[in-house]
Order: sequence, then C-alpha cells, then structure tokens
Amino acid sequence: MANNEIAKVQRYCARNTDIGEEYAKTGFVSLQSVLEEDNLRRILEELQVVINDKIPSGQVPKTQAYFDVVGDPNSLKQIQNLDKHSQYFKDLAGPMGFQAIAESLMGEKATLVNLQYFNKPPKTSKETPPHQDGFYFHIKPNKAITMWLSLDFATEENGCLVYVKESGFKGMRQHQASGILGFSQKCTDYGTAEDLQNEVVMTANPGDLVAHNSFVLHRAGANTTNDKQRRALGFVYYAADVVRDEEKAAAYQRLLDETLAREGRI
Repeated sequence: MANNEIAKVQRYCARNTDIGEEYAKTGFVSLQSVLEEDNLRRILEELQVVINDKIPSGQVPKTQAYFDVVGDPNSLKQIQNLDKHSQYFKDLAGPMGFQAIAESLMGEKATLVNLQYFNKPPKTSKETPPHQDGFYFHIKPNKAITMWLSLDFATEENGCLVYVKESGFKGMRQHQASGILGFSQKCTDYGTAEDLQNEVVMTANPGDLVAHNSFVLHRAGANTTNDKQRRALGFVYYAADVVRDEEKAAAYQRLLDETLAREGRI
C-alpha cells in the first residue's frame, strides 16, 4: 500500500485548495514539494520490483516497456500502465492519491487512464518531439490532464519539460509520425516565432509536480549529461464525462505495436 504517499498527497491538497486557479488560466502549473525524500525512495523501490522482476518475466508486455537500445536494460526509457502491474502504483494514482490533485486542478471528476514511468538515461536518450497529448487520446470532448512527478532534478541539461504558453487554449495542431520511440507523433508546424517566444522551461526538483492540459504544446531535450538520470512518473486522467473512441484508439495502438515490432524496436 502507498499509505504514506497518499497521506502526503492528502495533506498537500488540504493545504493548497486554490491550485486550480493558475491551471485554469494557463493550462499548466508547477507544484513544489508534493512528495518528500522518503516518499520518493519508496516509489523507486516499488519501481525496481517492476523493472527487475516483472519486465524480465514478461508480466509487463514488451509493448509496454521501451528501451532506447533493445537488449540494454540500462536504457529503459518508458513503462506503460504501471497501475495495472502493481497494486502500489494503482493506489498511488487512485482517488485518494494523485487523482485528488488532478480533480482539484481540473475542477471536475476524473478517471485514471494511465500511469507511466519515464526516464531519459544519460548517453542513450533522444529528444521528446513537440506534441500535444490530446492528439493521442481519441476522446470527445478533449478534456484531460497529464501530471509529471519528478523523481530526480530535471534540468535543461538532462531533458526537463518545455511548455508553450497559451497553446493550451488554441486547439489541436497538425501532427505526423515522429519516428521517436514512446512519442510516436510530433507537431508538424512547431517552431514559429510565437512558439519560441512563449516557451517556458519547467525545471523541477525531486518531489515537484508539473501538470498540463491535453492541448498544451510541449517538448523535452535529450539528456546531454554523462551520469544524471531524469526519471519521472506520468499520470494521465480524463475528465469523467469524456467518451473515448475505443475502436480508433485500439487500431492506432495495434498499428504502432506492429510497426515497432517489425522495425525491431520492441
């Protein structure tokens, strides 16, 4: 059970009842010190159970664990659906845990969709292409939130998130295949003068949480350090009243899995 972490989240919510105000205005927010060192240590211990036991045994399918270099365990960059592979992570992301923060930010009830592990391992990681999460979701209306819990210091050097101000309220832009494992789509017209002028670098300390709505355009650089990890948990919630096009979403995932397998990338 994630009792200590859930209790910390509950105390954070009780002390910070106005966190949704900035999110409503900008489409994104940075929350400091949501969890503390002992909480992060427990999260990393539970991650090791998944990484050391459940990935090698096949309990986590190869379509849900991505490596920068196939066959190199040190290059693990992403695990999908942690909440389905660990009761600890299911509880952590559930209604008493981080879902409470998601609902406070969104101002409405939310449903957990995915809890992911992200890393940018030193020396092997690549850039995260500019994209909008909502392009992947296949939902109507497109109301969702992604929350990113930093497990390490996230800096420009090791690939922190970069948001584009005002993009969270300007609709969905055009995307195309990116060729980047784990981030299969990219915004085709990113890089306008307005985009670059409005970029906000979202550095974070361990235990900080950054969150954005499904339209916020964002990217991240590669990890250019020699020895610094950039680990994080990514929580994805949909508003409770959205409808997902299950057929379209399944077809997209099936095509992606088949393509990655054919190319030898999973």
